[in-house]
Amino acid sequence: MEITNEFTVQAPVAQAWAILTDVERIAPCIPGFQLEEIEGDEYRGTMKLKIGAVVMSYASRLTFVEKDESEHRVVMRGGGREQRGQGTVDATIVSVLQAAGDNETRVNVTATLDVTGRIAGFGRSIMGDVSARLIDQFVQCLETRVMAGTP
Repeated sequence: MEITNEFTVQAPVAQAWAILTDVERIAPCIPGFQLEEIEGDEYRGTMKLKIGAVVMSYASRLTFVEKDESEHRVVMRGGGREQRGQGTVDATIVSVLQAAGDNETRVNVTATLDVTGRIAGFGRSIMGDVSARLIDQFVQCLETRVMAGTP
């Protein structure tokens, strides 16, 4: 399943790149995610997702596969295994940052997901809606806490 999203942040592309590729800095803004451990280039934590009345918790990992600063393109691989079930999520996430004015950056995100377990029973439209809601929450937190300099 492929999900695409786009959002804009109030920062020049170089500043947005530095922030959005710093997992430790942005982790508190990822809805439902708790960063627990960093080992080399791998970030590990717990991700809780709520879809309708169903709440799932995943032991998660994220690694950078590619970081092309000159093109402002980053590719990440992530995934997780349900902590109380047999479900899994594997994702490849490609983000491309583009200047959108003097002090704005447009971020295009394409996630290719392979899901099993309970989450696989939800349709693409529901997954897209949840993804859009999570992106909106992420951007709001990013702009009010991280980019505004709030610790």
